Amino acid sequence: MHNRYQSWYSVGISSVTAISVGFAIATANLLIQSEPAIFQEKSYANAAPDPLFTSVLEEIRRELPDGWSMRLPAAVPSTEELYPYVRSANNRLTVNLSISPDCPTSQNPASCTIGILGVSGVSEDFPPTGDNLSLVDLGNRVQGYHFTRGDGDEMNRLVVWQQDGLIYGAVTMANVLSQEELMAIASSMATEPPITSEE
Repeated sequence: MHNRYQSWYSVGISSVTAISVGFAIATANLLIQSEPAIFQEKSYANAAPDPLFTSVLEEIRRELPDGWSMRLPAAVPSTEELYPYVRSANNRLTVNLSISPDCPTSQNPASCTIGILGVSGVSEDFPPTGDNLSLVDLGNRVQGYHFTRGDGDEMNRLVVWQQDGLIYGAVTMANVLSQEELMAIASSMATEPPITSEE
């Protein structure tokens, strides 16, 4: 890790049970093996987060620090049933996607957690560093950075951006989603109405 910011989005090295999902995001201590052929195209033109997140919306509102907002995509194109759960610590909030409803309380959550979307406080080390770093347009007057970390089967593809005075990110294994597909997820997050903390 080169700085506080990068540690949130860094490539993990512990392996997770191979699963067949169309959408996956990798983050710290997470290495995903997946079958990208299952990826389904979905419309990102909705005006609300994917119904997948309904069960955690109130928890997100409670856990967000005052003045913060969380952004979620309008669609998560997975053919598998996913179970979101929320984690909040160290100046960040994450919505983790798992393949088991009991994942958050299991002895090894990394074995059933397949991805993460998150928000963190702004770091002095933004913008990020990584391989193949490029500036990308996410819409809504928001520009972000697409880059990769790792290589071979462990390569991760990342999109991170600054918005609402915060840092948002979405990460996937490079062999699961193309740059364009990951950018569609990030663009949906950047343009959908934000979820704000409870007053």
